[in-house]
Amino acid sequence: MVTAGLRVKGAKIKVSVIMPAYNEGKNLQAAAAGVLKQRVGELVIVDDGSTDSTLEVAKRLSRGDPRVRIVSYHPNRGKGYAMRSGARAASNSALVFIDSDSQFDASYVGKMAAALDGADMVVGYRDPESIPPSRRLANAFARVMVFIATGKTVRDVLSGFRAIRKQDFDALKPREDRFEIESELSLKALKRRFRIRHVSVPVVYHGGANKLRARHSIRISIYLIKGVLKCWSGYYA
Repeated sequence: MVTAGLRVKGAKIKVSVIMPAYNEGKNLQAAAAGVLKQRVGELVIVDDGSTDSTLEVAKRLSRGDPRVRIVSYHPNRGKGYAMRSGARAASNSALVFIDSDSQFDASYVGKMAAALDGADMVVGYRDPESIPPSRRLANAFARVMVFIATGKTVRDVLSGFRAIRKQDFDALKPREDRFEIESELSLKALKRRFRIRHVSVPVVYHGGANKLRARHSIRISIYLIKGVLKCWSGYYA
């Protein structure tokens, strides 16, 4: 078993990278290869009820590198459920979540993990100009709602590139099963006075199906409106 780690002020920390994957058979190989080039302890690929070749690609990757672990289940349960499943399976104290569609540059995994030194959660911040207009609008709305709810800001509420210690992830007790989980983590972290650090990360949107569709954006918006009320009522305190 490879036990490579990343150094934070001279101390070696072992990192588990968690990669939720739903019907990403075409992108998973490249996304995982980028992570495995880094000094990480393990890559946990979560096959979230895929109906394409995702699981076969994951198995091939695990045969080629002992750091690759697979969590697989049916039916599809959503990104939030996949993130929680990956966190439960992770064996290291530092978790880095990254999407499986190759949109994020995996070479930033080390920076994300290292930024946990002096922080409780690290959010990969995407330049708004690099985000498609529809997502840019959703992100702007999410930032406003989080500020209304908490009086504080997260620069990229909907980013799927995050780092957090396993014990802190568990302490937040995320419950959302789908894309709302990023908003949930942001709201709960701010209400519980987590120290949040932002790392600027590049992002490239490829052609093909967009997993975050209009109905998902609507659900996230409804969740955030409810989140404001929960924060004001002390539910997330």
